[in-house]
Amino acid sequence: MIPNLEEYVRFLEALAAAYLQKPTLEHIKTLKEIAGYLSDIWNSIEISMAAASIHPDNLSETIQFYYDLNFVPDGKFKKPYESIYTEKRYDGKVTHRIKKAYEAWNFNPKAIIQDDMLQSNVYWDHAGYELAFMALLASVAPDDPEVSVFISERKWLLQLGEDLINTKEPYHQLLGFLTKEIMNRIILSKIKGTNNEFNRKR
Repeated sequence: MIPNLEEYVRFLEALAAAYLQKPTLEHIKTLKEIAGYLSDIWNSIEISMAAASIHPDNLSETIQFYYDLNFVPDGKFKKPYESIYTEKRYDGKVTHRIKKAYEAWNFNPKAIIQDDMLQSNVYWDHAGYELAFMALLASVAPDDPEVSVFISERKWLLQLGEDLINTKEPYHQLLGFLTKEIMNRIILSKIKGTNNEFNRKR
């Protein structure tokens, strides 16, 4: 058994929510459920162990990490924007390419449920926005060549996942594992073509 297209869309939506919203017990439950499902399918001990290390009693520390990751400009954490990873700056060339892609597909990131502090964000290449956009693309046009190109170019999310894995905060470590593993499989699928698990429906 392997994930089908609808399941990958659900995974992308869950990841987007985890990046865009302050962590809650419901988010923890969702990520742990996905981790349990995928760790069995992919035989991933790392994902299973990461999920097991999360304790709801530590939610306040998880929330603080979320705000540090997204909003504290101290250089401790690389901010989750594509331009930061690919151009070492905010609002880079890729930011504007992303914005044009959103406009072409009538995607409005501000319509997504997200943390109030992100509502004032003017940068379109946040990880949560891109993941939500890919969920939309996968649900409406998974075989479109432009969709394949867009998804295959989001390799920076693999490094973001690796960076989160290397932190000491369990919830975000699990988010990192899921981001890296899910995106790696989706990117490889889109590069190889349409006859693959990402496009397969049951």
